Amino acid sequence: MDSNEVWTNILIPLLLGQLCLYIKSIYDNNVSHKNEQKKIKFDEDLNNLRNILQKLYWPVYIKLLCIYQLNYNIPIKNSYEYISSDSDSDSDIESFKKLPTKKCNHIYLKNNQRVHCKSRIPMNSNNICKKCRWRTDENSNKSSNSDISNDSCENNEIKMEENTIEISIPMPVNNNDNDNIIGEFELKTILIDKNTVKKMEHKLNDLYNEVLDVFENNMCSIGCCDKINTTILLFIKYCKIRDVINDGSLNQKYNPNYFGVTNNTNKLLSIIEKKATHYQKEYNNLLEKGPFN
Repeated sequence: MDSNEVWTNILIPLLLGQLCLYIKSIYDNNVSHKNEQKKIKFDEDLNNLRNILQKLYWPVYIKLLCIYQLNYNIPIKNSYEYISSDSDSDSDIESFKKLPTKKCNHIYLKNNQRVHCKSRIPMNSNNICKKCRWRTDENSNKSSNSDISNDSCENNEIKMEENTIEISIPMPVNNNDNDNIIGEFELKTILIDKNTVKKMEHKLNDLYNEVLDVFENNMCSIGCCDKINTTILLFIKYCKIRDVINDGSLNQKYNPNYFGVTNNTNKLLSIIEKKATHYQKEYNNLLEKGPFN
């Protein structure tokens, strides 16, 4: 076998095989490096979304829902009736309509005329705003008081009724819409005593403080949206004042507007609900696609 045959039949195939193996190893390393970078990026994005949802949006959203329900069922102290997100100005109402909210469906009498309430309320809330809820109760109480007789039994019943209030508890509604992460609620009405109302007030204060702590410890996770930041900062400012004046309580002493603050809980609830739904869908889509798509 001459040298030409050696090169042609033995050496060149060996060299080409080694070259192919070398090229394949380079390609495999490159693919592996890219997949590793994708996996790192995927894990980072997933962890960021998980932290935002677990530490900020879902805890705040759940607590705000509880705040809304407790606050809704604590009577308004009429002598210190105040402007809140249940009774915004016209300009605030227009901006509030852009959020996922619904309109209070209550009609009340004003100067002997039927008036549609203009308040905007969160989607997962009662069908009427807090002001209309207690306006209705006050009117019914007036009409019932006008029919009171002097009978002692009836007076005792009325006295018992004065020590209780009627509250509405949200109950889950079956929803077949798979795209709607947050379900709808219907209301169940029960009677509770005023001592329980006091406990509700204490729990309400605790929940406000808990939401305040979550915001103060996670401000860097909120983002740079001016609208959200402004709403949260106004809420924080309100939280700092509400304990001083017992806002939302039967013992409320001053109007919060005197201190330059407004209860914007409803508006914040609608914003947080929208953000929680958005980030949850983004998290679910990321898990479904996986790191290599």
